Amino acid sequence: MLKLRRCLAITAALILAALPSHAWAEDLAIGSAAELIGFRERVNAGEDFAGKTVLLTADIDLGGEPWTPIGTRETPFAGKFNGCNHKITGLNITTAEMRDGEAAGKAASCAGLFLNVEGEGAQIANLTVRGEIECAPAAEVSAAGAITARLGQGAVLYRCLGAVETKLAGEGAGRDSYAYAGGLAGYSEGHIIYCVNEGNVTTEASADYAVAGGLAGAQSGGSILFSDNSGRIETADAGEFRAYAGGIAGSVENGSVSCVRNQGEIISYSLAGGVTAYASGAVLRDAVNVAAVGGTGRDSDITAGGIAAQLYSGSAAANCYNTGSVSASGAAYYAYAGGIAGWSSGGFSSSNVIYNCTNVGAVSGDASSSARVGGLAGEIYGTELRSSVNSGAVSAGRFVAGGITGYKYPNADIHDVAFSEGTTPVGYGDRNVANAQSLTRDEISGFVATAFPSLTPVIVGVEEGEEAEAGVSLHAHPGTPSEPARYYALREAYVEPPEHAAAEISGNVIKVTAKAPGVSLLAAYAETYRSGADGAVNRSSPSRSLVTALVWVREAGSEEPPLPEEPEGEQPGGIVIPSGPGEPGETPPPMWPDVPLPSVPDEPAPAPEAPRHGGGGGCSAGFGAMALLALAPLAARLRGKQ
Repeated sequence: MLKLRRCLAITAALILAALPSHAWAEDLAIGSAAELIGFRERVNAGEDFAGKTVLLTADIDLGGEPWTPIGTRETPFAGKFNGCNHKITGLNITTAEMRDGEAAGKAASCAGLFLNVEGEGAQIANLTVRGEIECAPAAEVSAAGAITARLGQGAVLYRCLGAVETKLAGEGAGRDSYAYAGGLAGYSEGHIIYCVNEGNVTTEASADYAVAGGLAGAQSGGSILFSDNSGRIETADAGEFRAYAGGIAGSVENGSVSCVRNQGEIISYSLAGGVTAYASGAVLRDAVNVAAVGGTGRDSDITAGGIAAQLYSGSAAANCYNTGSVSASGAAYYAYAGGIAGWSSGGFSSSNVIYNCTNVGAVSGDASSSARVGGLAGEIYGTELRSSVNSGAVSAGRFVAGGITGYKYPNADIHDVAFSEGTTPVGYGDRNVANAQSLTRDEISGFVATAFPSLTPVIVGVEEGEEAEAGVSLHAHPGTPSEPARYYALREAYVEPPEHAAAEISGNVIKVTAKAPGVSLLAAYAETYRSGADGAVNRSSPSRSLVTALVWVREAGSEEPPLPEEPEGEQPGGIVIPSGPGEPGETPPPMWPDVPLPSVPDEPAPAPEAPRHGGGGGCSAGFGAMALLALAPLAARLRGKQ
């Protein structure tokens, strides 16, 4: 979980908002398509703009003319590009405009407004891009994204919106070929913060691995936070060995995804996940999926999960919520489907954890040999699953379905869970679970298992010397508590940098005292609680969520600046994500500054204990006779991992 600590520390710095007004006279201003092309030519000729800021001063229509990306493999864009809440429309990239770049450490054929953004301080912010990318290269590796094909280490996308129809096809040239398509970034090693994707993303490449995601095709290290996808994500059947489709990222390895939402349909014939198809050594936290996830498989297997298709090698799914239907079917030999994870394995030397999660979506699966369908997980191995509930219907056309998991290995630990009556907690395998309760859906609807807190307002405007307050808005699932304040407690509030304001917790609000003009980050942890079987608040093993707002301190006697509009009404999935760019104004909107990173404490994930016994129905009859059948799909999953 130290990965999440570092990730959130970086996030705290990224969402600060100091305005570099002293440097505006030295910045490059772009107000037309011709000036944008001129800027591109300078970068592609070797000027990386490190330490400089580019300001977009007007909306630009590229008119559908073929677009060559900004940057090269040798010269990535390394400066700051502030879109100033303007739009670039009419983006059009085909195979002919793709250029040589890099993805996953390999040479790649790349497409995007930018080809390569990399370096500490490199950032694209406050920008909307609309248009089309349709490419079919013959390349071992290819990458396409509306904002950039590759987002390198240390680079940031902040408050960007992608509305680009992206389709990446073509034939992979040789073994271990990869195709990465993302709504904003094709391949990301950086940080995507407060961003939105509205464009559909499709891979139809006959590469060994075809990867499609709403924000990023693949996320390797780095983070995706406070972001939203509403585009359809699809991996079309073109003969790929493995196809990954995820609402936020196609795959996440050694990175963190937190406070995100997917609203777009996810379709894959191989692996489909509401948030990601594949997570390895990753943290998925405070994540919501409200859309249908699934597909029709072939060959060895198909896997679908409301949050993740596959959790692998020390990954965590914490405080996640799924309402979308999940299905895995077709001619595949095995099918795995779960409301949270289709398949979860800690591997041979680590363990996974799934906790404080809720599923209310219907889960189904069918296969030519065996389907393993669970309300929370299709199959679990080396995983602790606790403090979670399922009220969604589960069904398997062939073989096993369980209210919690379809198949459980002896080294998996399930405890303190609830599921809908009419099913058993475990469909097959080791049936030992502890404190598993079978309840009616009405009874489950009164539980609180997953809670999403957020600060309101998201920008606190205050005059120097004055005071203001930030409160907490809490959305809980599956039940809605009549007294939300009983289900959380604010912890460790602070302001960074501290010279502009101070913060103090006072009951269920944070009092902010303004010191000097400027913008700082207000951050705190909200400790959230569950309800027990008797409906009482259960404060054991609480979850902890980072909540943030910006504090904008203005000079005494000055006019109040216009603030971004707050999200109104009930939010999809009950999670508030005030993301994406705002409206253009006279003053350039803030970008993240280069400041010391604040220390952000994190919640440790408990190590799985030895499997508990009792409470779930005793031994699994016929377990020994089924050993070979059980191990076959596990071996197939490990062979098929990325």
